[in-house]
Amino acid sequence: MALESDVVNQQKRNLTAEEFDFIIVGGGSSGSVLANRLSHNKRHRVLLIEAGPFDTHPFIHLPAAFPRLFSSNFDWGMKTENQRELNGRPILFPQGKVLGGSSAINAMCWIRGIPEDFSEWESKAGTNWSFENVLPFFHKAEKLLSIEEKGNPNYGTTGEISISDQRDPRKITLEFLEAAKHSSLESDPNRIQEEDVHGANLSLVNQAKGRRVSVADAYLKKAMNRSNLVVRTGALCHKILFEQDRATGILYSAGRSGQLLANAKRDVILCGGALSTPAILMRSGIGNGNDLRQLGIDVLSENKEIGYNLKDHITSGIAVETPGYRSIAKASSPGQFLKYFFQRKGMLTSPVCEAYAFYRSNPSLTAPDMEMIFLPVAFLGEGQGIPTIDAATLATVLLCPKSSGSVTISSPDPTELPVVNPNYLSDSEGSDRERLRLGVGYLIDFLDIEPIKSAVGKVIAPSGGSGKELTKAELVEEAINNLSQTLYHPAGTCRMGQDDSSCVTPELLLRGTRNLRVADASVMPSLIRGHTNAATIMIAEKAAKYILAAYK
Repeated sequence: MALESDVVNQQKRNLTAEEFDFIIVGGGSSGSVLANRLSHNKRHRVLLIEAGPFDTHPFIHLPAAFPRLFSSNFDWGMKTENQRELNGRPILFPQGKVLGGSSAINAMCWIRGIPEDFSEWESKAGTNWSFENVLPFFHKAEKLLSIEEKGNPNYGTTGEISISDQRDPRKITLEFLEAAKHSSLESDPNRIQEEDVHGANLSLVNQAKGRRVSVADAYLKKAMNRSNLVVRTGALCHKILFEQDRATGILYSAGRSGQLLANAKRDVILCGGALSTPAILMRSGIGNGNDLRQLGIDVLSENKEIGYNLKDHITSGIAVETPGYRSIAKASSPGQFLKYFFQRKGMLTSPVCEAYAFYRSNPSLTAPDMEMIFLPVAFLGEGQGIPTIDAATLATVLLCPKSSGSVTISSPDPTELPVVNPNYLSDSEGSDRERLRLGVGYLIDFLDIEPIKSAVGKVIAPSGGSGKELTKAELVEEAINNLSQTLYHPAGTCRMGQDDSSCVTPELLLRGTRNLRVADASVMPSLIRGHTNAATIMIAEKAAKYILAAYK
């Protein structure tokens, strides 16, 4: 078997294998949680490897600076395949490549999903994943610092990751909140509810005193002084090593050291996320056998769903001028830097996505299937445009997409990025495009509600060019075709389930193998109506419980 011969070859090259109890691949949201929880018992020797560097760059910790981290050394630099339904465009797909993973480069919004999401998980993965049974693990993670939500029993108060109010939301955002009260928008059911559920919420954020709190900040750094935890950055996992069907370790490289070998006496745990985790499995001989054999990879375990069932939240919006209202366009001005460093207030504390609400594309639905987000800035060029004028972006998010895509590999070379194809808006019924069309139309109609109506000026994107004013129908199509982008929530590529064709068991063990677990967004059996970082942390907390119980 090729995977066994790799071990032999390593030994022939006189490479000494380091021994650990647990090996965690990926130092992002889930990996940081597991490194903390598993190393708490000093009997467990734990290795955590992360392909990216330490999170020392100041922009990581400045909340509003996160779009500047896209396509940087702290991002994997992925793009999707050309998307047929989006004018044939490839879509920028930022994924954190740094300690803390995507929690170090995201918008910091703590939006967990709603109970109906976990009822669906329960139907697919069993009662341990019901809302009642996942809520304690959210609480275990949460350290609620919010004054606005003080006393809300839906949130935990003694956990690890800070959940705060925004320190300095823009006035134009408050106008959005007021207008939302007079609309069909619905507030987050996890938040303290007014008598009328219609409205929107300011985003709760993973910040403390205006500074980003990544999962590495919250979980990993306090554990890094433990003698039984080894953290290696700049360490790229090549493949998982096996003896028969038992995962025994990993082959990886770090810096100029060449290939390295680490053995796991207990479990290997993949925490690479919905894009990297299936790629590692495929390089290790686990996936669709025909695809692997075409790449010259020996098949260890056939599972045709590895890398498939990719779900993501697509978002599309419009940008409008906000004359008389200061956006965060001038966040990088000297005055704002001074305000931040001396007061921890101002534009630089903004999560960019300052407010959100839910709504239903069809009033007969039992739960929302759409989200509206409000950004007090012209968020253009997939976040890479440099804003110059005061403006705001309203965007609609397709929360329950019917379309699904895939993550595949084009080579066994670990330095080659995976091939990502979300297949946005590709469902055969055309439901996704129709709901997104309705959603963008709703954004335009929302702008006629006071006080937002008096606060905004002309539409600056999408633009018809040559000064042409677009009709509502033209605005909708232009927004979908030319401005749609990811909301950075890929999931489902190693889905969890009770059925034999699922990739992992409800206890997060990879089917067809032993001593190999997956604990990241790839295991989500369906996409939640929320932002995936909170649910990913919850999954890692549950994984820690399963693993520690197995090795009492």
